[in-house]
Amino acid sequence: PGWVSVQAGGACKLNGTKFSVAGLTTPVSGGLIDLTCASVEATTALEASGSGNSSEWGDGGSITITTTSGPVTFNGAVTADATGYYACGGQINITAAARLTTDNAGMSAKGSQGCDGGYINVDAGGPVFLNSALLVSSTTAADGTVGSGGYVWVRGTSVTTDGAWSANGGTGDSYGGGIDLVATAGAVTMLPTNTLAADGGGTDSS
Repeated sequence: PGWVSVQAGGACKLNGTKFSVAGLTTPVSGGLIDLTCASVEATTALEASGSGNSSEWGDGGSITITTTSGPVTFNGAVTADATGYYACGGQINITAAARLTTDNAGMSAKGSQGCDGGYINVDAGGPVFLNSALLVSSTTAADGTVGSGGYVWVRGTSVTTDGAWSANGGTGDSYGGGIDLVATAGAVTMLPTNTLAADGGGTDSS
């Protein structure tokens, strides 16, 4: 797959159906999506997932959203999943100059069949409210090759979280990944329905 790039000195309002640089044939990794604007308000889904099968990899691609002065408000799913054998999760990076809000969007950079989950990095100059699932988990291949969990980093002046978050490894002797929440000025608040999991599998994992 190729790439989609949107660069604007003013606001970006993205209300289409989807930006997609996903792999359509096997094996193909996901491509690159890059948005850089003064502010971002979007309902558009972004996808940079790979395409693989039981013997071939399709790594997740890369999605980057950056604002230079204003907030990020995002209500579309952001996906950089891997599919196939030993396929690694992709990368999602969101950097907001001001507040960052997602509402039921879902962000996912999962690994597949023995390769690790990817990472999701959220960094805001204002409050962060994430009302969505964040997934960087992985799975175990049929031959027993295990994939470990990926990593989630969230940083804002305050952080409020909801939804199901997973950095779990696959079954077998996998390792859980990590979830890091940092509030630079205010509180970290987990809503009652929020779950954070970074479990490993097997007897030698952590």
